[in-house]
Amino acid sequence: MARKSFSIFVIVWVIIVAGSLSVNLCILHRNSENTIRTRSEALFDLTVTAPYRNVGLVAQSCILGDMKGGIGINASFLKGSSGDETVSFKNTIIAYVLMLLAGLLTIWGIKARSGRKLSRLEAENKELRETNTAKDRFFNIIAHDLKTPAANIKSLAETLNENFAGLSPEEQKNCIDMLLESAKTHNNMLNTLLDLSRVRTGSTRYCPERLDMRALADEVLVQTKLQALRKRITQTNCVEECFALADKNMITTVVRNIVVNAIKFTYPDGQVVVRAQYDGDNVLVSVSDSGKGIDKETAERIFDADYNKSTVGTFNEPGTGLGLVLCKEFVERNNGKIWLESVVGTGTTFFFTLPADEKK
Repeated sequence: MARKSFSIFVIVWVIIVAGSLSVNLCILHRNSENTIRTRSEALFDLTVTAPYRNVGLVAQSCILGDMKGGIGINASFLKGSSGDETVSFKNTIIAYVLMLLAGLLTIWGIKARSGRKLSRLEAENKELRETNTAKDRFFNIIAHDLKTPAANIKSLAETLNENFAGLSPEEQKNCIDMLLESAKTHNNMLNTLLDLSRVRTGSTRYCPERLDMRALADEVLVQTKLQALRKRITQTNCVEECFALADKNMITTVVRNIVVNAIKFTYPDGQVVVRAQYDGDNVLVSVSDSGKGIDKETAERIFDADYNKSTVGTFNEPGTGLGLVLCKEFVERNNGKIWLESVVGTGTTFFFTLPADEKK
């Protein structure tokens, strides 16, 4: 749009300048013609007409000829000059007006281009400030969320090192279990942050393929089986036979993160159900739980990287608050959408869509 406006401005400016030059050239040409015509008429009157006059007129012209001839020539010249000067004056005014318009249009064009450049710079500065702010928040989240598991690992390792001999076998086993759990949490956080950074920098390769959604759900539920058993949570695969066209690694990460969240926020003896079915040209995937639910304010901003409200689970399981942000990035990278429905105290269902494979 900016280039089109500038092109129109250049065309109009050229037309005005060309018109101004044309008018000035016409004025010069007309003045030149008038001067030549006036001098020719005066010469004709003196050389051709005078010999045929009568004697009295010749005598009179001898006495007063120079005066009258001069007067006649001058009068004729002045008469012709008066009309031509009027036209010349009008043309000059028109030329000056056109030149003034060209000048004003030039100034307007310069200001318009400067204004567009300034607006673009302001927009870029605003975007840069927002990016820097998001980066600072991101680093704060990393520092805060990685600090807890790292501190737990350090504390448990010191306890085992200093009091290992004085601990009962059961206490030793509990310390080792907690140490292992803290290490797993730390590892999961690092993996999530690494995946998210790869997406943000564009270094994650997008390799779509035909995905069997039921097989993918089975694979994820096997990976999360141990976590579910610890809380006696039942995992159910209700995925219909359907195939999506998406990147397997990304979608596996999405389903796993949502299922892990469902287990995290579901009370013991609860249930988590994974479903998928065709929905027009898409595959609709959902993960439902019977957990504590999500309040409206959190639900509206849960996918926002700037929000990142980390909430502990029903067994005080920690989290980064970035897992769902990563899910959103991956789903959108696969040309899908993600959203949720939740009732506090009843449970939550996460939905996302993927393009269906054409070979259904």
